[in-house]
Amino acid sequence: MAVNIDECEHGLSRSLCTLGCGLGVPSSLAAKVGTKSDEQTKIAEQGIIDTIAAAEDVHDPLNGLVEQTAADSGAAFAPEVVAALAALKKKTARHSRRCVLG
Repeated sequence: MAVNIDECEHGLSRSLCTLGCGLGVPSSLAAKVGTKSDEQTKIAEQGIIDTIAAAEDVHDPLNGLVEQTAADSGAAFAPEVVAALAALKKKTARHSRRCVLG
């Protein structure tokens, strides 16, 4: 199936134009559909932007562990570090078994 990559009057690929340019929709109908579609697109895009902004940075408790342990010998025994080390050990063991068993 060939995709029309020519640009429509809105500067978009005809196959991606939400105003119906690539679908053979009459311009009077496309204008009515396009207005609502543009509003819905803006609402969806804002939702995506809000979700990204609200996302938390993922903190790896193993980052900088050597430096932290040099300053505080108990840093390696913090609950989040112990949990991360256990998960790493489990992941490494699975990987090692796969390599041995092929």
